[in-house]
Amino acid sequence: MSEARRELTLLMKATRTSQKRLADLLGIAPTTVNRWVRGERGDTIEPPFYAVNFMRAYIQLPDKTRERLPMIERGTQ
Repeated sequence: MSEARRELTLLMKATRTSQKRLADLLGIAPTTVNRWVRGERGDTIEPPFYAVNFMRAYIQLPDKTRERLPMIERGTQ
């Protein structure tokens, strides 16, 4: 497991953030987050720098503030 994937999954566990919640916060598809965190598959990709940095900032927020963060709606383009 890469260091970025390990850190992202640890931060997600520490903040009790599901893959769907992270995807909604970042405005991306849940399948994309799934590809970042699962291992040992051919279509696994490394988590991007912005996602890990987002979680580094997110963990510093109080629980109540995290709960109130709005979701980004994914538009059809």
